Amino acid sequence: HLGEREILDLIYKEASGLMDTDNMYIAFYDEYTDIVRFGLAYVNGKKINVEIESGWQPRKAGQGKTEEIIRTKKPIFHATKAEAKKWYARPGRKDYLSIPLPSWIGVPMVIGDKAIGVIATYHPEREYVYSGDDLDILQSMANQAAIALESARSFENVQKRIEDQETINTIAQAISAKVGTNDLLQTIVSEIRKHLNCTHCAIFLPEKIGDNVALVSNYTHGEFAERIKSRRFKRGEGVAGWVFEHGETAIVPDTLQDERYVPVRLGGYQSRSLMVVPVKMNGKTVGVISADHKEINKFDEDNRRLVETLAEHVSIALEKGRAYEEIAKLYKEARGEVVAAKQLATLGTAIAALQHRINNTLNIIIPNITRLRSRIDVNDPTIREILDIIERNTRYTSDILMRIQTPLQEVETSDINVNSILSEVSEAAKKEWDKKAPRAKVKIKLDLDDSLPLIQLPVGQISEIVRNLIDNACRAMKKGGKLIIMSKMEKNSIQIRLKDTAKGGIPPAIQERLFQKPVPSKEPGQGAGLGLWLSRLMLQGIGGDVTIEETGSTGTTMLLQIPVTESREEATL
Repeated sequence: HLGEREILDLIYKEASGLMDTDNMYIAFYDEYTDIVRFGLAYVNGKKINVEIESGWQPRKAGQGKTEEIIRTKKPIFHATKAEAKKWYARPGRKDYLSIPLPSWIGVPMVIGDKAIGVIATYHPEREYVYSGDDLDILQSMANQAAIALESARSFENVQKRIEDQETINTIAQAISAKVGTNDLLQTIVSEIRKHLNCTHCAIFLPEKIGDNVALVSNYTHGEFAERIKSRRFKRGEGVAGWVFEHGETAIVPDTLQDERYVPVRLGGYQSRSLMVVPVKMNGKTVGVISADHKEINKFDEDNRRLVETLAEHVSIALEKGRAYEEIAKLYKEARGEVVAAKQLATLGTAIAALQHRINNTLNIIIPNITRLRSRIDVNDPTIREILDIIERNTRYTSDILMRIQTPLQEVETSDINVNSILSEVSEAAKKEWDKKAPRAKVKIKLDLDDSLPLIQLPVGQISEIVRNLIDNACRAMKKGGKLIIMSKMEKNSIQIRLKDTAKGGIPPAIQERLFQKPVPSKEPGQGAGLGLWLSRLMLQGIGGDVTIEETGSTGTTMLLQIPVTESREEATL
C-alpha cells in the first residue's frame, strides 16, 4: 500500500511530464479542526520542507484561493495577472503569497460531497503558462489522487484502530490487575503518551486548596514530567480549566492562537498544540486528561476518539480506587472480629458496580474486534495474532471479575460437608490444569478426616477460597509436582492444609504483604492477585483465617482454619 507521501510524489512526477510544475503545492483540509495543511510544495523547482519552512506550515482556514476551492468544490483558473487582481479585489479575500500571480491553476480533490484538499500549480512571472487543457488534466489527476489518498487513509485507519485497541486492552488489563489508584493513573498517562507520541501527558484532578478548588496534575509523563507535576489551574483557568468547567473536549491546533491557553515555559519549551479531554463519572466532570506537543496541529479526530474512550477507563480507575479504599476500611475495622453479613454484602455490591462499569467497556471491545476481522486481511498471521490476544485477554478480564463478585454477594449459609467441597473443587481444578499444555502435570492427593462434622457455611465462598489456594499451588509448580490436601479436626476448628512441592517457597518480601493487599502476578493471564487477599477477608467474615504455615526450599504449606462453634453444630442436628 502506498502511503500519503508516496502518492503525493507520484502526482508531482506525473504532472511534471505534462505541464510546468516548478511551483506547485498540494494542500489538505481537516474539517474538524478547520486547518489547512500542506502535504507537498515546490518553489522554483526545489522541494520545500513544509514542516519547518515559513509560510507552508498548517494554518487556520482563511479567505485564500485554496479555501475558496475547498468551500465551493470548484477549480480556479487565472491565465493573467489582471484576472488574479480582479479575484482578490472582492471583499475579504486574502493573498497568502503577497502578490497576485500571473498564471495560476487550482483544482479540488473531492470524495463524495467533501473536498479533502487542493492541487495547485502556478508561475510567478509569466502569463498564459497554462491552458484549459492543463486545467482538465490537473482536475483528472486530482480525482484519481483523491481516490488513492482515501484508500491509503482507510488502510492507515485500520492499522491505527488495531493499535488503538491494543492500547485500550493494555489499560483494561492494568485496571484488572492493579488496585492502587496512583499506579493505575500513572500507567494510563504513560500509555497515552506512548500511543500519541506527544511531548507530555497528564491527568488533572480537583483538589481543595484553602477555600478554593484547583486542578492539580499529580500524574504526568514526558520530557518535563517532574516539573509539570503539581501544576495547578484554577477552575476555568487555561484550556484544562475550561474543559473541566464545560465538560467538552478541546483540541487546540496552535496554542498561540487560542485565548484560553495559559503559557507554561519549561527550560525554553512551550506547548504548541494541545488536546484536553474531560473525565466523567455519572455525568459529572471529575478531572481532565491533557496531552500537548511541541509542534502545531498534532492532534486529530482519531486521537480525540481514543482519549475519550480512555477517559472512561480513568473514571473506572478512580471508581475502583475508591471501592478498594472502602473495602480496605471495612477489612481494617473487621480485623480480629466476625464480619457481619451486611458488610460482606456491601463489599459485594461495590465489586458488582465496578464489574458493571468495566464490562461496559469490555463489551465494546469484542464486537469491534469482530468488525475488524470482517474488514481486514485476517490471513495476515500478525494481525490475526494481535486480534486473538486482545479478544482472549478481554474475556479473561471479564471472567476474573465474575469469579471475584459471585462469592462476595453470597450471604446465605447451608449445611456443608467440607470434605465434599475439597473433593469436588480439587477434581475440577485438576481437570482444568491438566488441559494447560505444555505445563507438566500436578498430582493432587487427598488425605481427609472422615470425622469432620457438617457445619453451616456459605458454600460459594468456601469453594472459591479452596479453588484460589489450589490454583496458586499449581501455578507455582511450573515443572510439575505434587499437591496434598489434608483436612483435620483440631480444637473446635476444621484445619485444611494444602502442601505443594514448589521449590523455593514464597520469597520473604512477598510474604510480608501477601495478605495485606492484592499481589498480581508478573506474568500475563496468571491471576490478578486478589485471591489470598479476598480469601482472608471472606474467612474472617466467619471467624476463620488463612496463613502460611510453612514455606521453604521443598515447598509451601497453606493453612486454612474454619471455626466449628456450638451454634454451627447445633444448626445441623
